[in-house]
Amino acid sequence: MNRFANLPSEYLEVPQSTIRGIARYVEHGIPPGGFLTAVLENNLKESFARADEYNRRAMFDIVMLLYNYAPSNCWGSPERVAAWMLTFETEGADDGKQ
Repeated sequence: MNRFANLPSEYLEVPQSTIRGIARYVEHGIPPGGFLTAVLENNLKESFARADEYNRRAMFDIVMLLYNYAPSNCWGSPERVAAWMLTFETEGADDGKQ
């Protein structure tokens, strides 16, 4: 299930590539690039330093997208981001057990 499909029009400013990166991270634990990692880790300075002009303009909407659609335990600090990705690594390791 893609909770980021068919978002309301208020998120039209968020680049589709950013939405796809967030969806891959939230739904599959796939590590995002440097910009999204900074956003997810709540690192304001690094977020703006790594953002391109489109993401910089959409920063408020990106954070609201996370606030409204992403589980709160998957973003907000480096520790939460690391724990979220570790959950998926652990699940993948468990899948290989017999």
